Amino acid sequence: MDTYEEMLNLSYIDAAIAEAESESNSGTRLLDAKEALSSLRRRRLG
Repeated sequence: MDTYEEMLNLSYIDAAIAEAESESNSGTRLLDAKEALSSLRRRRLG
């Protein structure tokens, strides 16, 4: 991977972190992935 691609990847990661921090600070309810998947399975599979 060249330097440009590495910088793009870091940019995407930084943007995702900033978005998550913004959601967390705004009081948005955060989900636990295991809990969400378990709930989805219970609803879909009975």
